[in-house]
Amino acid sequence: MRLLVAIVQPLFLWLRPEISHSLVHGLLKFTWFWKFTSSSFAMKETRLHLNIQTRHGAFNLDNPIGLAAGWDKDCKSLTSLQQLGFGYLVGGTIMPRYQPGNKEPRVVRNHKELSLVNALGFPSQGLDQVLPTLQKLRRNSIKLVLSIAAVDPDDFINSYLMVQPWADAVELDISSPNTQGLQLFHEKTALTDLLSAINKGKSKPIFVKLPQMTDQESTSSILTLARICLDNDIEGFTAGNTIPIQEKRLSTGRGGLSGDPIFPSMIHSVMELRKTFGPSIIINACGGISSPERAVQALKAGATTIQLLTAFNYKGPLISKTLNSGILDHIKSNNYTNVRDIYSSKS
Repeated sequence: MRLLVAIVQPLFLWLRPEISHSLVHGLLKFTWFWKFTSSSFAMKETRLHLNIQTRHGAFNLDNPIGLAAGWDKDCKSLTSLQQLGFGYLVGGTIMPRYQPGNKEPRVVRNHKELSLVNALGFPSQGLDQVLPTLQKLRRNSIKLVLSIAAVDPDDFINSYLMVQPWADAVELDISSPNTQGLQLFHEKTALTDLLSAINKGKSKPIFVKLPQMTDQESTSSILTLARICLDNDIEGFTAGNTIPIQEKRLSTGRGGLSGDPIFPSMIHSVMELRKTFGPSIIINACGGISSPERAVQALKAGATTIQLLTAFNYKGPLISKTLNSGILDHIKSNNYTNVRDIYSSKS
């Protein structure tokens, strides 16, 4: 499998990003192949297990690595993605109704720094099309988180109620830099009203996807958002989203930066959330985690789990096993019992 990936991966990186992405989805349609080769990706090791208890039941994982929202927006490849060794998958982001997103070009690569800049604008088949796919999904033990977003509060609430039965947890994206309407939910009253309404029908854990903390001002404002979320019984956060930058190669002239360059901001965000709110909240570290060393650093900073997307695009389907192997080596070399010991040791 490593040889096959080494041969094929450069081809996908030579093609335009959205073309290569579509081709990979095409390959993932061969579910029998990915099931047959699943042993190449899996790591059966109890020291990687996470036993996470929430007010709405257990969110237990075979390992701490998750595929972030945005890779499988319409949840059409989850059957095969379940075979690639992740502890959990984030499907979506699912929008309330069909929308095409921004005009192309809307994704560009920066190969040398292992980054992407996207201005996709939440292309989505919409809730009505994604729900039948979820209902047909043959689940295995891998946990499924569903990411949703909307610019209208009623749409957000309805989307939550509709996807909740098919998810182990739900991620609310209020931070995509490519969707201006989401800024509404950075206001205390709007966010409180949204979470209060969602809580009336809540039966699964909720994570809120926050912006990255890039300076003192953004750190203060994002911690205020996080406090509002916790005051409204949210279980945790995904820290965080892409960072908005100018990019003339995109049709919009700007987009969200992901990958290695945002790693320092992500580490800062995780550390601030953990320091401010203590050990009980769930923190999903997301941004620039592309190597075992960075995965361990994120866990040391206070992350409960790790999410990746850009590294998956650049390094291929063995990335989860690579990161898990590195985390396990760190656990063994320090005589730790499990993943949680990496943070508690502060070594």
